[in-house]
Amino acid sequence: MRISRTDLCLMAVFALGACHSKKGGHAEVMILTRPLQQDTTVSREYGCQINSCKNIKVTAPKRGYLKTGDLKEGQHVNAGDVMFRIEPGASRMALNRAQAEAQVAKLAFENTERRLKSHDATDQELSLAKAAWHDKLALVKMAQSDEEVSTIKAPFSGLVGRLPLPEGSLVDQGSALTMLTDNSEMLAFFNVSDMEYREYAAQPEQNKQVTLVLANGRIFNQPGRINSIEAKVDEQSGMTLLHADFANPTGLLRNGESGIVRMWKTIKHAVLVPKKAMFEKRNHRYVFVVGKDQVIRQREIKVSAELEDLFVVSEGVSTDDTIVLAGLGQAKDGSKAEGAEFEAPEKAFAHLKLTVGAAGGR
Repeated sequence: MRISRTDLCLMAVFALGACHSKKGGHAEVMILTRPLQQDTTVSREYGCQINSCKNIKVTAPKRGYLKTGDLKEGQHVNAGDVMFRIEPGASRMALNRAQAEAQVAKLAFENTERRLKSHDATDQELSLAKAAWHDKLALVKMAQSDEEVSTIKAPFSGLVGRLPLPEGSLVDQGSALTMLTDNSEMLAFFNVSDMEYREYAAQPEQNKQVTLVLANGRIFNQPGRINSIEAKVDEQSGMTLLHADFANPTGLLRNGESGIVRMWKTIKHAVLVPKKAMFEKRNHRYVFVVGKDQVIRQREIKVSAELEDLFVVSEGVSTDDTIVLAGLGQAKDGSKAEGAEFEAPEKAFAHLKLTVGAAGGR
């Protein structure tokens, strides 16, 4: 570990006349250090809505009586399995009536055909009689289709939702029977600002995986990845809609849940300050900076991200500044840092955690 000449001078100056204050029977020494600069990975968190990759409403194709068989709510069905049957709801009388009318129309056509041969009818009359007969045949086919049993098969494998109608219910065409949901893959939708999206897009591939934090605070055990982007920025909010895809092999995630998507960002040459060196006043953050004249001055800092034990500082201090790390109770604006000890940044930061804590963007 190399220590600069300036640091050696500071060590010598602050070691002179070491005077320790007593607090609670223990000597409290004011410790000084410098901010540390290094590449740092931080996270940003965004509230998200979790949706299934497929989620459709199953409806009745025609009017009739509902047959559910052994189908249960929450049951898993495979693609092609029969879910429902719709049995005839129309009266047999309607079919009989259509068949009788078609028979009358057929006889009229045949009679017109005979009259045409004896020159008692025209070609136009024959065409009209034939068209009327075909119209009645179409009505027969329609009535026959109403008398057939319709089957509704699962278009894909998934979970059956609520069954609001009991078996035997008379349903109309388009009546909602249930929801069919494929939870094998889940989509977590969330909004980011255009600037944040551009920062994310510029990240290396290893940083483009995202993590899902569940509503109970636990981390979902499958990594996610952003695979789709809304084509344009929302004009009113200025946000871009993204969605991250997560495999859901155990079915833990369900359609409609909420959670938090955690994205990662690498800050090049980040300036780091220990949290314990910071204090707050009226919602502003400060550190004590010691000048070359050993005078202590409070200085406001701007924090751009937060780690477990450290802040990433965007404004206020640099690695050229000397800050009070410990013994803040002794430090006062305008006082002298007499008796303070200087600790090199490499040592001062050695036991501080550089892991990611809660970050902005939520």
